[in-house]
Amino acid sequence: MSTGFVSSSRSSALLLILAAAAGLVLSQRRAIPTLAADNPGDSSSTVSCTFYISPSGSDEKPGTLAEPWKTLQKAFDTATAGQTVCLRGGTYPESVLPDPITKAATQLEKRSGTPGNPIVFTNYAREVAIIQGETKIYGSYITLRGTTQFAKSCSARNQCGLVFERTDTVRYASDIDILNSSGPGFVIVDHVEIRNAPYHAGIYQEGCNNAIIGSYVHDNGLRNRNEDNGIYWSKTPSDCKNGGLIANNLVEHNFSKGIQLYAGESATTPAYVTVCGNISVNNGSVGAVIWGDHNTFVGNILYDNNKIATAAAGAQAGLYSGTANFVDHNLAWSTSDPGGKRPDWYVKKGCCLKNNLIADPLFLDPAHRNWDLRASSPAKELASPVCSKLP
Repeated sequence: MSTGFVSSSRSSALLLILAAAAGLVLSQRRAIPTLAADNPGDSSSTVSCTFYISPSGSDEKPGTLAEPWKTLQKAFDTATAGQTVCLRGGTYPESVLPDPITKAATQLEKRSGTPGNPIVFTNYAREVAIIQGETKIYGSYITLRGTTQFAKSCSARNQCGLVFERTDTVRYASDIDILNSSGPGFVIVDHVEIRNAPYHAGIYQEGCNNAIIGSYVHDNGLRNRNEDNGIYWSKTPSDCKNGGLIANNLVEHNFSKGIQLYAGESATTPAYVTVCGNISVNNGSVGAVIWGDHNTFVGNILYDNNKIATAAAGAQAGLYSGTANFVDHNLAWSTSDPGGKRPDWYVKKGCCLKNNLIADPLFLDPAHRNWDLRASSPAKELASPVCSKLP
């Protein structure tokens, strides 16, 4: 089984929740927002590249396969709607741009694609491109897509072809910041590895219609148990009815929380965010925390998080606000306290928590970071709400 409840199909599709069978009463279902997104390729995919980048290239060149550019920033400054930039294998060092707040090494994407014609950045087939520094995206209709060896979520055993990482210890800087609250959004982070951000989050987002799917978010954060999260989904615009999608990701060993929906303890935002089919394991604080309202959190596995017990009474996840959140059919477990409070949810305030299971998910080999499920896993009983891509 894939890392997550359902692996990705290869066709273009809408990403949505399927409520099917296994005792989920139809009257309990709520409308789930959908998000248009492309599917990841694999190592054999044929990609039509408009431009090319290589660590050995030059930004003075035309950006062709024979004469590629050198930096991602050059591509950010040049590529337009409907164009695809392919990154050749190798490491792309940080390029320092002025930022009055963070003083961080940054790469800024301010251009936008259009509906049906995003600007796509992907690794060249069968090569691994590693982008260092903080990448900020202010534009809309942008896709960051990594190819994988297998058509399932990225992990330590299934490497992504597109990697974002930090090599510095600058505070207030994530690997990827999606900051398009004033635009339509539709930034898709698809089968990408995100690692080693020193502070705040592996990926941080403010906006509407954005998504992270099939990605591997791990080992982010160095010092702050409240801030240094894997996925940090912050405020969504007040008129946004599709606050985003967090689906089929492996979120592992981040310093603080695995997945956080939070914007200044607000009871109303982020809103209309769908979180499904993720595995959140071995994070320093809770595996997930939910603030805001009208959010859907279904079909996720939360395992061996919060061993330091500094948040949510040591539980695997916390629900803090909202009158219309839908938290259903998730599995939680803690090997250090199987009969106590840590496998459970902490509910300070909010609605609605139901049909969640406390049980060992029976991973194949947790000691060696193999998070595939055994055939006898009780997590397979959670297949009533699942993340899937429909043809």
